[in-house]
Amino acid sequence: MSLDPVILQAVQVAARFGFISDRLFWDCICTSKRAMAYRQWKKIKSSIYFASIESNIGLNSYLKLSRIGRNLAVDLSIVPIHAPFLQQLAHDELLVRFALSSEKDQLIKKAFPEAYLKSSPYEFTNSFTGSNRKIPDLYFALNVADKKIRVAMEFERTRKAQSRYRSMLMSYVAFKDAELVLFIVNDESTEKMIRGTAQKIKYPLNTRPLAFATAEDVQKNPSRFAMRLQNRTIEFHKFVQELRDLKERAA
Repeated sequence: MSLDPVILQAVQVAARFGFISDRLFWDCICTSKRAMAYRQWKKIKSSIYFASIESNIGLNSYLKLSRIGRNLAVDLSIVPIHAPFLQQLAHDELLVRFALSSEKDQLIKKAFPEAYLKSSPYEFTNSFTGSNRKIPDLYFALNVADKKIRVAMEFERTRKAQSRYRSMLMSYVAFKDAELVLFIVNDESTEKMIRGTAQKIKYPLNTRPLAFATAEDVQKNPSRFAMRLQNRTIEFHKFVQELRDLKERAA
């Protein structure tokens, strides 16, 4: 199939995550200079493979696959997921920014969004030991050779009731296919709420640690943001490198 590589790459991203935005294209996909990048985005917008998602952020800032684009994705052996609800776009855009940047920097293996995981229940059939099931917003493995370190990521844009966090954390107690749960938060109060709830329910931090990062940091440095663990703070890319070094020393 002969297709412009830029459009092909945009189709692949939109199929995986349900949409693509101008900012994701310019910051995480396009390697051309700014003027050329704008021309390439215009070409993507006008192609038969995409349709606009009208949002309060701006017309054509977000695109989804058209019917023809979805058919192309299937031809490329990608099962396309549907675009998120309008109010979910900004939430998901940050997660996709992290995923694309961290994959490009070879810090993580292929990331899977919540919508994909929900549409492919066989992936998680045996992942829970109890009735509580909270599918992660994003799920991926760190790119550490021969070492399985799987991460469940949650992006909490707004602070929720303690009962909601209790239910979420109890679900992760029962979720056996993650070695780390990483929360992206917008403010310190949300982090304190989650940490306090974990303490109250005696969440097993020693076997499935919790980590935290600030949304603003992830937005600015999607693969090099500061990550707060129980007793220290370390940049995400350095955390992955540290695990690689440990693996090499153990070999």
